[in-house]
Amino acid sequence: GHHVSQFRIGYFLYTGIETETGSNNYILPKDYKSALEYYGKASEGGNVDALAWAAVIHTEGPGPYGWNNVPQDLPKAVQLLKKATELGQKWAPHELAKIYMEGGEGVEKNITEARTLLNECVAAGRDDNCTDLLGVLEEQVIADSPIFKLKDAMEKFIVIETCHEMNAFY
Repeated sequence: GHHVSQFRIGYFLYTGIETETGSNNYILPKDYKSALEYYGKASEGGNVDALAWAAVIHTEGPGPYGWNNVPQDLPKAVQLLKKATELGQKWAPHELAKIYMEGGEGVEKNITEARTLLNECVAAGRDDNCTDLLGVLEEQVIADSPIFKLKDAMEKFIVIETCHEMNAFY
């Protein structure tokens, strides 16, 4: 019933424990399903970090090595990250904004919500990574704009046309 211990057991199950760092030989193999059980118990005990780490597991989904034995569930990840953000967890807004920037199965891309989360995170000084991600978001918005796409297409056309003219000249 000790939520800090439950969180730590969940974390060990999430990361696994190697015999030697980088050996890929585990004393305690990664087990996302069991990690979620412990994170659930820890979050019931009031551990806000457990909510955010459970969301990370739901964001990752299955992997190539078999230890990611939990299917990806972005709506569940969003639900957990929203709750963790409301409760003041430091890096949850950053992770939630990343999901909104990409979108995915069950979650629509929402640049406005991502920008709002990151601006609030930066203003509150919650996580230094929010500033960096806000810069990436702004670059993404510019790259997705119709004007930028038209400019890019025109530049490519000019290069192709120039090459074609040079080829005809020689």
